[in-house]
Amino acid sequence: MVALAPRRSTYALIKSSGLATVNVLGWDMLERLHYLGTVSLSRDPDKMARSGLRVSVVDGYPKIEGALAVLYCRLRTALSMGDHDAVFLDVVGIEVRGGFEPRPKVSEYKYVFHVGGGEYTTNADRSVIL
Repeated sequence: MVALAPRRSTYALIKSSGLATVNVLGWDMLERLHYLGTVSLSRDPDKMARSGLRVSVVDGYPKIEGALAVLYCRLRTALSMGDHDAVFLDVVGIEVRGGFEPRPKVSEYKYVFHVGGGEYTTNADRSVIL
């Protein structure tokens, strides 16, 4: 499940195609991730290129090169929850950098977690406000 604002262009793309990816980015990509989250695709159609991230499309699924993991998903349903919708996705494929690890050591990766606004944290002992 992900939370998406219905007014976002990304949400419209997911609804029209029925496809989505969840790209898990490392802490080293934080500034580029923040750029993606704060620049509107409808206002800047070239935002992916401007972010400095390389994106490829695999069978209709967008994939960010260098992601720690990519979850390939199909849209199941969405429920209105006020200013955001709860979007339920079925994971149909997973790609993990370096190959599949049945039990990866979480401490070996620094995932990005969005706290809210311009605040981010990770599974390490660090947080940043951009």
